[in-house]
Amino acid sequence: MTVRALVVKRLGALPVIVDYLERLQVKERVDALAPVRGVAHLTNGEVVAALVANRLTAPRPLKNLVSWAVEEALGIPPAALNDDRWGRCLDDLAALARVEALDGYDVLETTRTASEADAVAVLTEWKGQWQVDHRHRDAKGPLRIRPLFVTSNRRIVGLITLLGIALLVFSLIERAARRALAVGDQVPNLLAGHVAARPTGDHLLKALRGITLVTVDLAGVRQRWVADRSGRQRTLLRLLGVPEVAYAQLTSEGH
Repeated sequence: MTVRALVVKRLGALPVIVDYLERLQVKERVDALAPVRGVAHLTNGEVVAALVANRLTAPRPLKNLVSWAVEEALGIPPAALNDDRWGRCLDDLAALARVEALDGYDVLETTRTASEADAVAVLTEWKGQWQVDHRHRDAKGPLRIRPLFVTSNRRIVGLITLLGIALLVFSLIERAARRALAVGDQVPNLLAGHVAARPTGDHLLKALRGITLVTVDLAGVRQRWVADRSGRQRTLLRLLGVPEVAYAQLTSEGH
């Protein structure tokens, strides 16, 4: 049987990111807050999902996505994610910053009663939660925020909003994996293929990066399969609560 075409695309953690975006209902929430005109081919929610997935799994210019499985995993043709479309999405995301009127105010919710702690005590304890600010270092490291030219301050606001969503997903992935482990436990062979470690978001994304999606045209019949996952990758998917079917379903012609 003659092989007419063989296409290998990077899949990596893309199904994991899609799974967490669906749990958070990111597309639905963005579309509710920033709807588009009926003539648009993609909603803002769909564009945001693609941009977040791109930032977390294949941080590269969106005009160079032919080797990234965005169409198979998200159902979005790469050509639809052109500069104009994501630029307009950033414009619309800026509208989500309507809460700027509350700049300078912190709203804290606690289960403590007034007799247990007054406002000053609650605020003092909250300020001590250094992990909140500590997490933002990931924006300069694993998320690879780099200089990017945009045409207006409005798009800067939209871009920061987008990166905030990506940071949220990144943080939740790390938290899910760590909570699934017992205190003090480590994932075997997580670093460099032979060093055990507690998982971080960056470790998880890198460990899943090598998974690929292969499409073969055999005498006019297209077949698709996902490269076998290693034992380490299967362990990570279990810790993340992402079923194997999230990858297996991409082999069907419905995707």
